[in-house]
Amino acid sequence: MLTNKTLRYFVLPVLLSLTFCKARAQNLDEKTYVHKMRLIDSLSFRKMQDFDTLYKVSIKDDVENYSEDFYGWISARDKEGTGILTINGTELKIERKLIIGIKPLPLDKETIDSLISWERKEIFFNMENFAVDNLLILWLYEKGKEDYSKQFLPKRQTFFADSDMMQGFGALYYDAMLQAFSYERNYPKAIAFGEHLSGRIFNGFEYQKEAIALTSQLKNHSEDFKTFRTPDSLLWLSLKKKLTRKE
Repeated sequence: MLTNKTLRYFVLPVLLSLTFCKARAQNLDEKTYVHKMRLIDSLSFRKMQDFDTLYKVSIKDDVENYSEDFYGWISARDKEGTGILTINGTELKIERKLIIGIKPLPLDKETIDSLISWERKEIFFNMENFAVDNLLILWLYEKGKEDYSKQFLPKRQTFFADSDMMQGFGALYYDAMLQAFSYERNYPKAIAFGEHLSGRIFNGFEYQKEAIALTSQLKNHSEDFKTFRTPDSLLWLSLKKKLTRKE
């Protein structure tokens, strides 16, 4: 299975509408288009110029009779598996035994058409796609492929407004921060996301205050989160049998 799980109970419903507004593509004047690219670059936790090649990573789980394709950039590789930054902005760590193919993709019309076709099939199942295609749009722009980049712009400009982009990236990284904190127990990673969300570029993000507060607590009381842990459901059932109500 994939080693990261989205904290779906923290999903921001108001932002989900962005996922369903991907009809291609609006026409932006060059000045506005360049401004949007700079904004995405500022909002992104990752710098897209660090990635040279787009990949298709295919997985199959015979036990659960499950298969899926991911499109994105390889962020890490080790004996346990492969890290991938997907075109939707989420970062996954895929176990080595599940991977049946890693294919580098050329920047041509066939690749672009396959991405558009894949997203049309995935759109109603990918409820965590807060950042939409913004990283792909920026990456293609930085590769000098403006024509391809503009094919992924949302048709309606209202869904490409600066404030909506900020809220979308904010939701993406706040979700990643909570996952690193409560699921992975990776506090340096959670702090890194929190510091990113603390920047002025995210002023006005709905959960910026919570991100800043959690970052501060993790920095100043990191040992608390290592030594004081809430028992899981099975441990709690066992403890209840031994403890008095006061205890």
